[in-house]
Amino acid sequence: SDNALMEVVRGQLLPRMGRFQLQNVMNSTWAFAKLSCADAELMGQFGDEISRRIAGLAGGDLTMAAWAFATAEHNDQRVMDTLSWEIMKKLPDMIYQDLSNVAWAYA
Repeated sequence: SDNALMEVVRGQLLPRMGRFQLQNVMNSTWAFAKLSCADAELMGQFGDEISRRIAGLAGGDLTMAAWAFATAEHNDQRVMDTLSWEIMKKLPDMIYQDLSNVAWAYA
């Protein structure tokens, strides 16, 4: 099943996430949220890693991260605040889809 596979992937992600490229962290965050198989520990580690490297994220990546945390119902106010500050800096350059994702994530 998808959940069994994702549990094995989770076990491989946690100890080496800090060595992943930022895009891989973002893709993994989105995938676990989309499959509804993210737990608080995993989302917390995703949040820490994204917050640590947030300056390297483009507008679409920021909105994807906000969407993933909202979808996973991971209510880490520190992460969402960090994302919102960075999103505000990049709002003028965002496309409509990014703006829509922001609205949904913070609704």
